[in-house]
Amino acid sequence: MNKKTLSKNIRKLHRKLGLLIGIQLLLWSLGGVIFSWIHIDNVRGDYESVPEEPISFISDSALYPLAVIVCGGYLR
Repeated sequence: MNKKTLSKNIRKLHRKLGLLIGIQLLLWSLGGVIFSWIHIDNVRGDYESVPEEPISFISDSALYPLAVIVCGGYLR
């Protein structure tokens, strides 16, 4: 490959990479503008979240695995 064809190929690659990166930056900027117009709770998804009930750790079923470990696999 001579110097002229190498230079031509580098120029083509530079154009294609520039176009690809330019499109990516354009989409990134548009996404930022759109997200700045939308209310922050909608962006974060807080409107969909439902408060969960607290887990009760004071029950026999929660202590069963601990009892098995302490008793060596046998429950008394």
